[in-house]
Amino acid sequence: MTAVIVSAWLIAAGWIGSPAAQEKVTWYLDWVFYSEHVPFFATKDFGYFKKEGLDVKIERGFGSGDTIKRIAAKAAPLGFADVGSLIIARSRGAKVKEVAMYYAKAPMAIWHLKSKGYKHPKDLAGARLGGPEGDAAWKVFPAFANANGLDPKTVSWTTLGYGAMLPGVLTGKLDAIPIFADEQPNFQAAARKAGKDSGMLRFSEWGVDIYANGIIAHDDTIRNNPGLLKRFVRASIDAWGHCMVYMDKCLKNFLKYSPTSNPKVVGLQYHQTRKLNIDQGVIEHGLGYMDPGKMDRTVDIITKYTPLKVRVKTDDVYTNAFLPQMAK
Repeated sequence: MTAVIVSAWLIAAGWIGSPAAQEKVTWYLDWVFYSEHVPFFATKDFGYFKKEGLDVKIERGFGSGDTIKRIAAKAAPLGFADVGSLIIARSRGAKVKEVAMYYAKAPMAIWHLKSKGYKHPKDLAGARLGGPEGDAAWKVFPAFANANGLDPKTVSWTTLGYGAMLPGVLTGKLDAIPIFADEQPNFQAAARKAGKDSGMLRFSEWGVDIYANGIIAHDDTIRNNPGLLKRFVRASIDAWGHCMVYMDKCLKNFLKYSPTSNPKVVGLQYHQTRKLNIDQGVIEHGLGYMDPGKMDRTVDIITKYTPLKVRVKTDDVYTNAFLPQMAK
């Protein structure tokens, strides 16, 4: 696996440009700072952004849906958000695209206590779920449900903050919560501490194997400031590859931004993230790459199972034009 990871990094890291004047940029993430964001802070702290002439301010997010709204409103030039949520927003008029894919494999899942007996998505009928309204897994849940014969209307949702999700399940106020699979080690550890065991229903194992979170930008930014995107994406991919090889170094750096986190748990989580960063397309074409066929299937699944009234054009959802390997 290490050889594959290093190869994917080297493919992506071959486009070297000269530094530009320092340009201040705000980047909205999808969520509070946690393990999936490990390489993002390496990009900033290890000089990758600086090398590209960028002074980047990283802001926490409140769910992919909220981040997409911010970028669509031009509150910032760049964001990090789920493509399923983006397809839904694009069908409603948001002019936003993915410009580099981070999660090549879908991480969305429904986490629950094993005592609930959820072995099939249909078992969630009547369940009480909760989370932030902009959460990616919540946005894509109708596709997951409909793909497996579950009427999404039979599941009730409560809007609540991230910090209330785990306690909600452990106290019995909620039956399950939407998470990213790489968050599972933290939730599992908490459940075991409470004397309980947990399980997950992964979307990718139940008919929704799609692309997930990546770097997003407004259509106008893509059209009018391609240089910014080339530099930002190049710096990001270099750092993603660096952290795949030098994981401990990047984890130590990230813990400055999340000092209350358990280092062991963060390490387990990021180890899972690294697996989700790579699919066959990345192995063949480098980090950040989006395969046209897979993206087409992603749009089909979200359109069919959400369902959406309008199918957006696949080419309107993403572009590989800013990936450093595409310049070769």
